[in-house]
Amino acid sequence: MKDKKVVVRQFAFYDRTRMEAFLEAKALEGWKLVKTNLTVWRFERIESKALKYSVNYFDKASQFDWGPTEEQQDFVSFCNHTGWELVAEKGEAKFFCNDDLEATPIDTDPITELKSIKKSCKMNVEFLYGIYVFNGMIQLFFTVFHFFINKIDFMANNCKLVLLPWSILVLVISSGELIRYHAWLHKATKAAEEGRFVPTKGVDNMLLVGVVSAVVGVGLMWGGLIGGKLLSVVILLAALVVGVIFCVGLSMIMKKKKVAPKVNQIVTYVTAAIVGLVVVFVMLLCSESRLTEKSNKNSSFLLSVERDECLKVEVKANFLCDFIKKEMLKTDRSAYTVDVDGKVFYDEYVETDASAFGVDEAYALSCDGSELGTYVLVEDNVIIRVRLNEDYTKEQIGEMFD
Repeated sequence: MKDKKVVVRQFAFYDRTRMEAFLEAKALEGWKLVKTNLTVWRFERIESKALKYSVNYFDKASQFDWGPTEEQQDFVSFCNHTGWELVAEKGEAKFFCNDDLEATPIDTDPITELKSIKKSCKMNVEFLYGIYVFNGMIQLFFTVFHFFINKIDFMANNCKLVLLPWSILVLVISSGELIRYHAWLHKATKAAEEGRFVPTKGVDNMLLVGVVSAVVGVGLMWGGLIGGKLLSVVILLAALVVGVIFCVGLSMIMKKKKVAPKVNQIVTYVTAAIVGLVVVFVMLLCSESRLTEKSNKNSSFLLSVERDECLKVEVKANFLCDFIKKEMLKTDRSAYTVDVDGKVFYDEYVETDASAFGVDEAYALSCDGSELGTYVLVEDNVIIRVRLNEDYTKEQIGEMFD
């Protein structure tokens, strides 16, 4: 029979109501908390019994403290004296348990209790999720920017395709957590003035973001970024690990140097956000460089793009055929001619004889009724843009579809 147990269960930092209920249920199952980071919960086996848990917030503490302050020690001693045993802690959050189910709560004043929670959440909720929101906005901006710069290249790159929903996920969930926290805080403030404490109902979904980010990261490195080269995957994974070690190591060094906990916390969080953004931008830049290589072939689950003497796009998602065709038929409005009367004629694609190429549809780049030698050809789900010259006849161009 195992004497230790690990449970992965994430709670919002301020969600003491659900954490207490979770821990009390585990006690009835025969498990007592010994350590937690609010995601990974470590228990030791005990005789199954009812325990009363209390999650309290000591706003003068922090996980970035270099050691327990005298005030923290006094607080813990007071709790121990009243029968509450400190079993675990995570920064400002202190986890106490008591065999006496009728024990007097550690905090008896809702206003004082709420002030402690609010101060503790300044960094652990508002600042942290503010960074997530900012990170998501930056990633979403650059991803959308890449889409509008070149829609075909964007949709032919799994890296960029996956980054779009991922950045939206980060932004939506982190914004939702902030909104949920402030909605609860608004209700709790009114209730505290009436001498009541409003149960917390936080739902921290950032674990989902973490799992999705890990899956996305491996997917990007394996497919959209490096084309399945194992060595490159190992190198990039190593870079991510080094980034994590750097952030953790930086925090530990600041602890040893006795840097102010708030400064340590801000520097660590900001550094982690910068590292994350740098990794994303490196992925985008590397994937962009692959698109500009000569005779480049790039493929996603939507499109397959090949650049050689022509631009050849194979549309894998049929619903995108018309959209891709319209994109390839777009012309540069800076390309035009002016006749002697000052009339402006823009270059544009006009439909031409498709039978000459042996394809379903053909469009010729024209100006003032004259074909300029560049054609967009459509056959089933394959679209080609090519320039006719002395090396290619119309029949040879049509054979590019084979």
